[in-house]
Amino acid sequence: MRFALLGHTEIHTEIHTHTHTDTHTPVLGDLRRAILALLLLRANEFVSRDRLIDECWRDRSAKDPVNALHLHVAKLRTVLGTRLETRSSGYRLTVLPGELDVDVFGRLHRQGRELVALHRFERASEVLREADAVWRGPALADVADAPSVAGERARLTELRLGARELAVEADLALRRHAELVPELTLLVAENPLRERLSKQLMLALYRCGRQAEALAVYDSARRRLAESSGLDPLPGLRELHKAVLRQDGALTGGLVSTWA
Repeated sequence: MRFALLGHTEIHTEIHTHTHTDTHTPVLGDLRRAILALLLLRANEFVSRDRLIDECWRDRSAKDPVNALHLHVAKLRTVLGTRLETRSSGYRLTVLPGELDVDVFGRLHRQGRELVALHRFERASEVLREADAVWRGPALADVADAPSVAGERARLTELRLGARELAVEADLALRRHAELVPELTLLVAENPLRERLSKQLMLALYRCGRQAEALAVYDSARRRLAESSGLDPLPGLRELHKAVLRQDGALTGGLVSTWA
């Protein structure tokens, strides 16, 4: 059995016959998806009935939320079976290692970060790209904004962006700058205040012989920061701008960190 939260909420079950079949079961209903998500985010721990009710029914009217919760859990149990354990005070969902996509992504992200630190850039790029491929859409895409779900969605989104930046760092060290320009152009457009991405795009463009465009990226970043918060770029971005202006030969080397 596998569980998916990085995109739409799904339960995957494996049916073993003469041919292997992987069947995915979409989880229907806002409340049921929210309950499943809360149980998965605290997998192998008991989640209290009161917490589930507070999270899932805080903006909804229900004559008997305890009974409503019980009915939704009963529906989930038809798919989850004995993995979904009930106590008088709450519920626990048993998830084995490697079954939850959030955990798979986290493991690959940590491994990729360690590989970058060891300057094993080829393998780091592979692992970090594999981590990103675990995602099928925005985290918890079809789960309503219960308080802890909203916080977890923001945390996971930040981790994914950090992993993508790290993958770009590895690819820059491997001199894949031409391949990175389209990807970085999109990432900067989606995250206009993310200075590290602007630095990476500037460096990739400069290495492609596109100095004027690299300088234009800096100007755009500086203007966006001024308009949104009245701040100047951080020292790392300013120093890279100066290095591009003076055509610093060090920028064409393989290992130029954009992490500072």
